[in-house]
Amino acid sequence: MPEVLLYAHGSWSPSSTPAYALVPQGSRLLFFTENLKLFVDSSAARDAIASAEPNQVVEGYKWAQNYSVSPVGQTFDPPAGMVFKEPQGEQLLCTSDECGKQGWHDPAKCSGIFADSDVQGADIYFMACRYMDLKEAGSPEYYAETGVNQRQDGIGYDGTAEVSHELSNSGTDAWLNALNEMNSEEEADAWLAEHTASLSQDQLEMVERRIQERFPTWVNQP
Repeated sequence: MPEVLLYAHGSWSPSSTPAYALVPQGSRLLFFTENLKLFVDSSAARDAIASAEPNQVVEGYKWAQNYSVSPVGQTFDPPAGMVFKEPQGEQLLCTSDECGKQGWHDPAKCSGIFADSDVQGADIYFMACRYMDLKEAGSPEYYAETGVNQRQDGIGYDGTAEVSHELSNSGTDAWLNALNEMNSEEEADAWLAEHTASLSQDQLEMVERRIQERFPTWVNQP
């Protein structure tokens, strides 16, 4: 089976039309982060992806989240035997509800990735984030508590029960933006006491570490 490396920025919105995409029959969609997690690109990840164990495999003629993918703006030589694929601008995996009804992707009706001839009958390696587009993200601690849109350390599933995650830049900025609105150190301390009360020790340390990385001069640590 041909192997296609889809290298892109990736995000999913439940409001996408359609919200879910039918993987082409005879193809497979392979994810290398957990659902709602961010892919950390690196030369090591690029070298490892061909042999890594996927976090999730969606078989042909099964439904997957209809991700929006866009070019990263970089190219590299993929592992031997793989075909490098980059989106042509911002694209959905599928753009038509008719694909699901018909069971296949008609290029005359669908301008998504799944309608491209090079992914038919192929293993599609999704080398992109599985970012979830949240219009209302809620409070800053939401990202720390739930793990949504945290970046995943490492690539694929390594056989252990635990996968290391880290608060994303956007999740960290939610904390920093709130702190920047405080009028005094006392107000910031009170806000932090309220919004960190439900976090575990590990979550507290993650928030502290990421805030210090993004804003090294910050002294009001949670």
